[in-house]
Amino acid sequence: MVTMLGVGIMSPLFNIPFNAHLQATVDDQMMGRVYAYFNVVSHSLTPAALMVSGLLSEWNLLGLCMLLTILVLIGLVMNRKA
Repeated sequence: MVTMLGVGIMSPLFNIPFNAHLQATVDDQMMGRVYAYFNVVSHSLTPAALMVSGLLSEWNLLGLCMLLTILVLIGLVMNRKA
């Protein structure tokens, strides 16, 4: 539960600057295509992510991977340039 709270808090810290950067750099006429591309990529990776998380949960490594993911996200947020 604590891990999911951490992931829920870290998600906007990545998504908001990422979307703002896309909106600032991508031409208005290409915006829909760029967002569609990211949607296709993220949705197509979902089955692979579910398979990996299933294997990790079988091996009792899911908590460790979530902790490492949160630590990496914290490091990325703390070291980003303004």
